[in-house]
Amino acid sequence: MAKEPAPKHLTITIDFDLQTEGSTVHYQRARAAYEAAVEAAVREAKRVLPPDSIKGITSEIDWSYRWTRERNVQF
Repeated sequence: MAKEPAPKHLTITIDFDLQTEGSTVHYQRARAAYEAAVEAAVREAKRVLPPDSIKGITSEIDWSYRWTRERNVQF
């Protein structure tokens, strides 16, 4: 008798560095970037994963502040 497959979870973390010298990024702009990133991630997951394999999708935004010690961060 075949066992039910264990549920699998795919977590995607997108981290935007919004530091702009002499400027601030307001919530509306950050929210728009977040929504565009989520929409793109969902679209690509649906395109790449097997049909009907996605049972649910959740997303959340976390607005936090961090300081980096390195001046020239490379991506």
